[in-house]
Amino acid sequence: MNDIKICVLGGDSRMVSAARFMCKQNYSVSVFGINGIVTEATICNDLESAVTGASLIVLPLPFSTDGIKLFAPLCNFEIKISDIISLLKNGQLVTGGKLSEDFCKKVVQNGCASFDYYLSERLSVLNAIPTAEGAVSIAINETTKTIFGSKCVIAGYGRIGKILAKLLKNMGADVTVFARSEQALTWAEADGCHACTFCCANRHLNDKDIIFNTIPALWMNKNIIDSTKSDAVIIDLASTPGGVDFEYAKSVSKKVIFALSLPGKVAPESAGNIIADCVLSKLKGGLL
Repeated sequence: MNDIKICVLGGDSRMVSAARFMCKQNYSVSVFGINGIVTEATICNDLESAVTGASLIVLPLPFSTDGIKLFAPLCNFEIKISDIISLLKNGQLVTGGKLSEDFCKKVVQNGCASFDYYLSERLSVLNAIPTAEGAVSIAINETTKTIFGSKCVIAGYGRIGKILAKLLKNMGADVTVFARSEQALTWAEADGCHACTFCCANRHLNDKDIIFNTIPALWMNKNIIDSTKSDAVIIDLASTPGGVDFEYAKSVSKKVIFALSLPGKVAPESAGNIIADCVLSKLKGGLL
């Protein structure tokens, strides 16, 4: 494995942790565009020396916010995506989070392969753990009650919903799950939660202390928000646009927290390790 060179470009503290993780796995790691302490890796002074000879190139999550330059908040200069593409050599594996279709096409045109680890089921499941823990942390900080004895709602029972429900129940909360499918509702019941469909949601909100949303589609409209307790805390974990009518909630003084990208905020080391684990599995031919 020491003969395999890995290049880590840009990113936030998650990429620092990812680089450290891969060093500990005895890979030869070069980094560029990270002003973090990765003493085990080779710190490159230019993009070309970092990319040249690398079997695996690891880009950040997201790989870019504007489609022009690499996401590199720890770096005091810009890394242009076009410059990365121009340095690619046949046979390299280029990985990143939320890769654009245009970028992937250009990677393939250069004789390389691309892998969007953000779409990996393994990453999605493992990232649900810090997301759920971060959501509970927000709930603790934003309420005046303990989680123990609190009445909570989880909207959606996917990866995050299931892990969050388990955490809350283990802390002594009373958990109700809102879901659409019979399968999700049945699993919620089997996991010891109350379960109901969204058509009955407004009848089950008037005594709930904390509402967690995991559905990236508006369902908490005016009528639903008006059904909640005056001091209820709403924590939206879904990707943009979320599931809450934020403007109306604000107009009626409801406490709403839009908690995006929690893994990188509450547990960057674990989030970075998860990214490294996923891309190394891909490098070794793992099924993701």
